Amino acid sequence: SFELGVELFNTSRKMCQDIQSSSSFVYTRKTTYEGQRALLDFWGFLLKHEDKLNSESISNHRAGTETKSSARHQQLFLDTMKALTLRDEFDLAQLRNKSRGEGAGPTPISQEDKDVFNKYRILLQRTIEMAVRIFLSEKLIQEERMFCLELLAISFFRIPTLCGFLLDSADEEQEEDGEQERGQGEEKQPKDGKDDRKGELSASGRIIEAFKQYKEKAKAEDRKFFSFFENNPSLFDWTVWLQGVNDDWLKSSITKVKIKLSRPENFFPFVSFIICHVCKIAVGQIHFGLVPGYWTLVAAVLERVSRRRAAAYTETMVQCISDLLQNRSLLRFFAQALLLTTDAFDCASVDKSLNLLDEWFLIVAPDMADPLPGNMCFDTLFGALDVLLQSNHFQVLLKTLTFIYMHLGRAYGALRTRFCGLLLDKHFSALFLHWHPEVRLMFHRILIFRLNRLGIKQAGTDKQDKAMGPSASFEHQLLHKVQQVMELDTSSSDPTTAVGEGEDPLTQKKSSSEGGGGDSKQATATKNGGGGGTVHVQ
Repeated sequence: SFELGVELFNTSRKMCQDIQSSSSFVYTRKTTYEGQRALLDFWGFLLKHEDKLNSESISNHRAGTETKSSARHQQLFLDTMKALTLRDEFDLAQLRNKSRGEGAGPTPISQEDKDVFNKYRILLQRTIEMAVRIFLSEKLIQEERMFCLELLAISFFRIPTLCGFLLDSADEEQEEDGEQERGQGEEKQPKDGKDDRKGELSASGRIIEAFKQYKEKAKAEDRKFFSFFENNPSLFDWTVWLQGVNDDWLKSSITKVKIKLSRPENFFPFVSFIICHVCKIAVGQIHFGLVPGYWTLVAAVLERVSRRRAAAYTETMVQCISDLLQNRSLLRFFAQALLLTTDAFDCASVDKSLNLLDEWFLIVAPDMADPLPGNMCFDTLFGALDVLLQSNHFQVLLKTLTFIYMHLGRAYGALRTRFCGLLLDKHFSALFLHWHPEVRLMFHRILIFRLNRLGIKQAGTDKQDKAMGPSASFEHQLLHKVQQVMELDTSSSDPTTAVGEGEDPLTQKKSSSEGGGGDSKQATATKNGGGGGTVHVQ
């Protein structure tokens, strides 16, 4: 039975692990080959009986008559096929190590090794043919779709003649499917990134242009690390080791996959599987720019993401971006695309955007004290925070202040000074006496536990305290701000105080940034302009 076969496979897998770990002093090379051939024979057995083992479970699932046993059989079948494909015994690193030999010169590849890897290649092709057939079926269940996409990602490296065909899916997003997927969440923008109304680059176009400039610099930098090619034959050398294999039949099948693979629900998981595969098998520090097709895939993902509003990000899209952020330098572009498409007047959109940004920060800098990458789009970030801190919605203010509280520990030097300027110079009066208690409390916590983390300093001279220049301590600046706000509140509530409309009672000069009312709601800075908008920072 199939369950018995899986049990035998698990036993043989443990045996082969023992063989690989002990072959130098216990097992002979002949025994190692027998273990490899046993796995390949079991793989061939599964493919021979694939229709019988898998089709019944799939048909029951589609008909709604699936039993717990048939579902388990189907999942076991897919997991077993995937595990056999990724076995270390068939990794090119094993073959490369054997070819080096123990002596000074290289050792010729033995006929046994050639037979093992040629058979692996044949079985891999048959498995991909099965995956393509499943992927192109009219009704595709989720488990099948993920299995097929992961196998296509593996074949992207292990059958290099398919690499170009699969990369074509990055540039062939179908308009009809794009309209269905886009709905109201994706903005229609020209493919050249131009805004016809202004004759300038749109927000999406500016991001793509900045990415192209970064890509050229990164390519020049990555060319210095040639050792990455030498240490990772599994990513580059399959064509060298397996020459003369005819892949024409597989090419004709894979061309039918490109259209379906270009759809968003398939393209983003496909890119995720490629990145995860690289992270899993790569040796040493990963230089992503040297991975075949990497820049083409990243550019395609960034272009699709930048055309979509933040509120319309799908789960597969978010997972794809999270995987791509294994390259920390990409945070700048995805964060900018997210912030520039966030609706500042929509509480749900702001909440989702800041949650995603919080998740991405933790990926690139897991420790809360780790600084963010130096190429982060700080101008866009501070522009967005400035707009959000002017909101009339207390939910938006509370979410923004919580985000600042969580990540202010990552700011050092000039970046920390910039946060102080944002909170003290622009929004102190509105937030310090805000009408909502949670907003006030969060703002006070930022002042006490984040910005004033060095504690109380001894006060300077009266002249220094009055100056409040850049050299003044944070506490002196804070006390001065509190005194200003309290005097403003007292003056506005005293009917005997004669203060002209729009004047600052401390300086008796016209103020363009603060109102004179005593109601803290009126003191909150607002941004007029209608009921909808996005955080666009020029």
